[in-house]
Amino acid sequence: MGIQIKILLVILFLSGCTALTPVKEPEEVKKNRFNGNYTALHIRSMWTICSVKYASYRIPALVYTPICDCSVDYMRKSYSPEEVLNLSDNESRRIGPIISDLCNNNPKPIPTTL
Repeated sequence: MGIQIKILLVILFLSGCTALTPVKEPEEVKKNRFNGNYTALHIRSMWTICSVKYASYRIPALVYTPICDCSVDYMRKSYSPEEVLNLSDNESRRIGPIISDLCNNNPKPIPTTL
């Protein structure tokens, strides 16, 4: 009889460890804010071009990293890869100040911990 009580206690203990939680309904799929047609190479290239510009002025990476992230995000939200490749010099010059105002004044902070 002692073993039966031990088994019963183990079953009660284990059943107490499992909580019945309600299953959440799946969230609606949010529309992606970025154009998904960019290749990783294209994104890295845009970011590198931005970072080289700042690094050439000896601006620390902690300063220009969020600015370049913001710049690339703006381009991905606003233009398709084909549109970026086909921008004229005048269009590029027109976009530059827009991105500069947007990203230099409101850069996303860099996380200091993972």
